[in-house]
Amino acid sequence: TPITNVTPGDVDGDSDVDLTDLALLLSTFGLCVGDPGYYDTADFDRSNCVELSDLAILLTNFGT
Repeated sequence: TPITNVTPGDVDGDSDVDLTDLALLLSTFGLCVGDPGYYDTADFDRSNCVELSDLAILLTNFGT
């Protein structure tokens, strides 16, 4: 079951955007749906790939 992101940039679903979220996003960066290691919770814009726009969303909300 996918985690519903309450806070944009929150990959791990713990309601904050921190280094753990950044590490998780970077570990799946460049991957798309169907690729091993892809996290759907890191795909904030729902483009089916984790890319620069997702990183920008995380960084905009970093520390919240």
